[in-house]
Amino acid sequence: MPVKSLKPYPAIHRDTQSGYGPVQMIYVCWEGHMLFSAPAALVGPPEAPLRDLLDGQLKTIIQIDPDASQVNWDELSWYQKGEKVDIDLDKSLADNGLKHKHQITFRTPGVNTVCGVAA
Repeated sequence: MPVKSLKPYPAIHRDTQSGYGPVQMIYVCWEGHMLFSAPAALVGPPEAPLRDLLDGQLKTIIQIDPDASQVNWDELSWYQKGEKVDIDLDKSLADNGLKHKHQITFRTPGVNTVCGVAA
C-alpha cells in the first residue's frame, strides 16, 4: 500500500561506503558448501591484502566446518556474479577490483559439501 508523506522525506542510505569510514565490507561465499547458508561479511580497508581478511576473519568463521582444514587457499576458483575472475590473495581489495558490498564466491576443488560428501 502506498504511503503519502506530509512533508519531503529524503532517502538516506546508511550502508554506503561513506558510512563505513576508512573500511569497506565485502561478502564472501563458499559455493557448494551447505553448512553456510549465506555469504560471510568481511570488513577491512581497501588497501588491505585479501589474504589478511581471509586469514583474520573468514578462516575463523568457517573453522566450525570439519572440511575447513582441507581448503587450499592458493588453489581456489573465484567467481563474481557467476563469472570466473582472477583474484590475487596477496593484492589489496582495491587492486582486485573489490569495492564496498561486492560479493565474491570461491569453489574448493574436492571439498564440495559438508564432510566431503558430493552434491
